[in-house]
Amino acid sequence: MQVYALRALSTELELSAFFAVFLQGIQVPLAFYILQNPEFWNNKLRAHNPESFTLMILSAGYFLHDFVHSVIHVKEEGVEYVFHGGASLFVYLGALLFNPPAFHFYGAGFILWEVSSCFLHFGK
Repeated sequence: MQVYALRALSTELELSAFFAVFLQGIQVPLAFYILQNPEFWNNKLRAHNPESFTLMILSAGYFLHDFVHSVIHVKEEGVEYVFHGGASLFVYLGALLFNPPAFHFYGAGFILWEVSSCFLHFGK
């Protein structure tokens, strides 16, 4: 029974890692695409377009998943990941909910910091 529980946990963690890496495979090229747009460099605070909204929505979903996963697995992951996921979710939701929209330039840049977590997921 204990072996089955460990295998189920392993499968859940593998699916979670797959989800994270899959989303990052979409987010990273989209972030680079957004950061190449001169409009975003000229108005870093308020520039936005449909692609940047897509990135903010994907990033909010990514961090929602990250936050929930970290809360469920707080003993394995640590409380730091709970705070990271929660704070990042708050930031990306804020970028979506501001009226007029704001911080999409910074959101695109910040999501690139998450690129390193692909390698962390593959290393597990």
